[in-house]
Amino acid sequence: YFKAKGESGASVDDARRQALNAIREQIAEYVFSEVTVREVGGTTRVSMESAVELREVEAFKEDETRQDNGWCVWMLGRYPRSEYNRIRERLEIGAQLESQWREAQSAVNRQQMTAAEEMLLDIVQTYDKAFRVSFDLEIVKLELAGLYLKQNRGLKARQWIMDVQKTTQRQEWRERANELAKQLPPVSLKDAFEGRTVGIYCCTRTDGRTAIDSPLAQELNSRLAKDSISTVALHSPIQASGDILDDAAMKH
Repeated sequence: YFKAKGESGASVDDARRQALNAIREQIAEYVFSEVTVREVGGTTRVSMESAVELREVEAFKEDETRQDNGWCVWMLGRYPRSEYNRIRERLEIGAQLESQWREAQSAVNRQQMTAAEEMLLDIVQTYDKAFRVSFDLEIVKLELAGLYLKQNRGLKARQWIMDVQKTTQRQEWRERANELAKQLPPVSLKDAFEGRTVGIYCCTRTDGRTAIDSPLAQELNSRLAKDSISTVALHSPIQASGDILDDAAMKH
């Protein structure tokens, strides 16, 4: 419960609005009383107006009096604890993301790419659950793209670059994404098959009969192995309704 006074020389409704606004300010201050956002060089508060969406604020009781210079309204307001807990939880998540963002940047600087990737991906997945933090989601996605570029993982980098290009409303992030796009390397076999196991099945057809071609399979396996691509050989003929070699689809 919170109480406040509103005064107005214009009307009682104006005085009531002032009292209710004062109640809202008290609630926001109360919610923020234990939540702070750490930044390099000090501690700062997130803007209450931008970070808190106060719902279900109720004017529980009020009393109005007419004065010589206008109206005075005393108001008792209340705010559901469930809403209070909802906001506090999202603010806590935002504070955690602030810390995680700094740790991720530090990991990138120390070339701890695996740890940095995990933290950055977690920030992207959690960002919408937090109230507004001090950094934009776009910068996290572009940090991921830059990390993948350093690892020659062009397809992964392209995924996040295109995401920012398509979704951002801010010109600065679109321009930054365009600059990173210029650094994208040609797609390599290793990049294309990252994290996957490639099944190898090679066959030839002679006099209308199809048979597995082991030397061809070994050659293909050798080429993929040079790019550290995991493979598995399929030793049994693939069962198909028709001829596995489609003459109509072949090109010289």
